[in-house]
Amino acid sequence: MEGRWKRLIAAGLLFSSLGCSHFRSKKTTIPSNTGEPPLGVNSAQPVEEKRVKDDAPMRIDTLLALGSVRVQAANDPKRTSSNREELLEQARTIYAQALQREPQNVEVMLGMARLYHVMREKEKCLEWYQKAAKQAPNRADTWHEMGFALSAGFKDSDSALKCFHTATKLDPENRKYRKSLGFSLAYAARYEESYAWLSRCMSPAEAHYNIGRMMDHNGQHEQASQAYTLALKADPSHEWSKMALNNTQPTGEKSIPDATVIQTVGYDQVSPLPVSRPQQQSRVSQMNRTEPQVFGSQRDPGNPTFTSARPIPATPGMMTTSGWDR
Repeated sequence: MEGRWKRLIAAGLLFSSLGCSHFRSKKTTIPSNTGEPPLGVNSAQPVEEKRVKDDAPMRIDTLLALGSVRVQAANDPKRTSSNREELLEQARTIYAQALQREPQNVEVMLGMARLYHVMREKEKCLEWYQKAAKQAPNRADTWHEMGFALSAGFKDSDSALKCFHTATKLDPENRKYRKSLGFSLAYAARYEESYAWLSRCMSPAEAHYNIGRMMDHNGQHEQASQAYTLALKADPSHEWSKMALNNTQPTGEKSIPDATVIQTVGYDQVSPLPVSRPQQQSRVSQMNRTEPQVFGSQRDPGNPTFTSARPIPATPGMMTTSGWDR
């Protein structure tokens, strides 16, 4: 009995010693920082960091937008002189930066032309418009915009007429260009040619009425009355012509003028060469506020608008020049 207990105690000690040595052999190892990827990460596909360069150049269209915003802000009459000059210089620097990157970019050239138009520097303005026209000779809008810059900004109606004619030759179906050329011809007292173009973008009554308006502006009031009468013959319900004719009628009765005072001419008969405009008479009174402006409605003191010798209401067919795209 005593021998059995001794054997049991010896066996228990043996098993306990084996178990302790087995558990002590299992050690938890912590991987060292050897640069190897952790478990579950494919070493063939390293993680790449995307960085955005702070000094990346601006896009050309972004530079154009920045320059245009500054030019428009500088044209605000509420701006002080110093603030206006600062904005224009910023715009010039922006456009110059864009030209360094893309010297042949037509939109940048047009931006420079508009800048110098606001700065009232005619030679530089025309230089950039001509560069743009040379770079893209088939763009009619460049010639049309140049024409408005010449007529509204620099009061050069003869050169503006040439530009409008070129724009119409490049895009003869454009109603806006026809209207610009028609009014420019009327301002030059070329009324037959003016009617030929205006009648292609408005009704005959509206064309006669608008030519009468320009005749009034040129001091030819009797001819203006005839034009208003022709408008009423084309459309007896044309209210604007009725009002204009009543304002131009002298006291007493007046005979109906000859209906052939203005004759249409063919497309090929319109000459691109301007003629001298007759000397303007002094304005008797300012146009009433319901009348739109024909040319030069840039809102600044140095850019007066055309007025009529007598207050005549406007028609929706009259042309305005409140923006670059008109």
